[in-house]
Amino acid sequence: MKDLARFLLAPAVSLLVCVPARAQEQASSPPPRTSPIQRLIAVDQLVEAKEYAEAVRGYSELLAADPNNAQILNRIGNAYQALQKCAKPGPIMSAH
Repeated sequence: MKDLARFLLAPAVSLLVCVPARAQEQASSPPPRTSPIQRLIAVDQLVEAKEYAEAVRGYSELLAADPNNAQILNRIGNAYQALQKCAKPGPIMSAH
């Protein structure tokens, strides 16, 4: 009976020792890098949420990495246009 208890107890103890050590390894590792397409999707979601200023910043970061990307140029233009439409009317706009 003692042999059976030792046989069952040994793997359980090793799991208790190894699992926390592995979890600590994973917690200290840097977060995974996102691909440009994942970042583009995240910025597009900002536009859908009408967070245009944040979207402009995100598109600008993407554009810095790929300055001739027509899709990003178009999207940043659309975000700027939406940002302008959402701006509160100033003295010049309210005079009309």
